[in-house]
Amino acid sequence: NQDSALYYYRLSSTVATKTRNIPYYGNEGIAQIKINQHQYDSALIYLKPVQKWYFNSNVSKWIADMGLLYMQIYSHKQQPTEFMYWRSITKKHCFSTFLPEQRKKYFNYLSIYFNQLNQVDSAYYFLHRENEEWNAIASLKAKSNIDALIEAYNSLRQHHELLSMTSKLNKQRIQKKAADLENKRLAYENNFFSIVMTASFIVVTLLVYIT
Repeated sequence: NQDSALYYYRLSSTVATKTRNIPYYGNEGIAQIKINQHQYDSALIYLKPVQKWYFNSNVSKWIADMGLLYMQIYSHKQQPTEFMYWRSITKKHCFSTFLPEQRKKYFNYLSIYFNQLNQVDSAYYFLHRENEEWNAIASLKAKSNIDALIEAYNSLRQHHELLSMTSKLNKQRIQKKAADLENKRLAYENNFFSIVMTASFIVVTLLVYIT
């Protein structure tokens, strides 16, 4: 219940400011809620105090989680400079240690970002990398029957997304091939027309000369 989460966060924050420094896990949670509600500027406000504490802590998992939130925000806001900045930070920390969940999200957000730009080749590549990370996670989480069922379902979903992106990529390639063929046809017609016009001009010139 996101409304209740906001209420209790504000309630606890009021008390925490009087007794000790507020831990910023709550800020991250509220930022995610704001992202879910498409309130990206509000999410940035909640994340602002998190940066200094997380960077000073130098804990890769925390910084990677924070970076993923920023990647989501700037992807939706379509601000490529900020997106790429947080992409580099997230990549550095989620690959500096064994963080498969963070790496899966990292590849997922990159795939979504490039898909928005209609750069299907890049989107497909990162979706494939996400699928590889997911397979690695699935092999680690097979601890119980329910886990196995959940992982099987999510693996099927990942496979479906990969097939969908493959289909989109193939469609784009077919469209490009068709466009190239059409351009070649038009170029051929133009060349043929030029030859006909030149030949006609020569014939007319010769007739005039003969006359």
